[in-house]
Amino acid sequence: MKKLPPRHRYPLYNKWDKDCYNLIAKLVRKKQVPEVLGTKEEINQFLKLLIQSQKMHDWRKFLKIVLKSISSKQIDIPKILKHKFQVPKDYEKWVVYKEHVEITDFLDSLRKKQIQFIGSSKEIIEFILRFILAQLLLDWKSSIHAIKEVMGKRSKIKLKFLNKILSEFDYTNVF
Repeated sequence: MKKLPPRHRYPLYNKWDKDCYNLIAKLVRKKQVPEVLGTKEEINQFLKLLIQSQKMHDWRKFLKIVLKSISSKQIDIPKILKHKFQVPKDYEKWVVYKEHVEITDFLDSLRKKQIQFIGSSKEIIEFILRFILAQLLLDWKSSIHAIKEVMGKRSKIKLKFLNKILSEFDYTNVF
């Protein structure tokens, strides 16, 4: 089992955060790639929702469902999307700094933007796990800002490239 990250970097706030971190480490060690169920459109919609998930009022609830699905032999994207998770529009009370406004605007822009994520099942699962890991280990906006910079105005983005960018946030070397 990987050692938990030092609290001075970014603490895993509660038991679920620590359990989530340990589950991701376990899934990476297993090297078994679950089958990804869903059409390309559903997968693209899901990955956008994943990126937007930090705006959800209960983002951990969403991630619990995602991680439970990944822990099985397949991740059923249509089943996850049926939950109809709501991403609030506009600014929340916590949006007080310029960088929060910038990231919130980017997350809101994803609603309308048609994005095609290009990659294999392995790259999809790796992106999901790396994104969640980055959210746990660092402040929520850093990894989203990196994704924003990489995506720019593109409508197509290779998951292999996003995974490389997100690897910079894995200072515990889970992957």
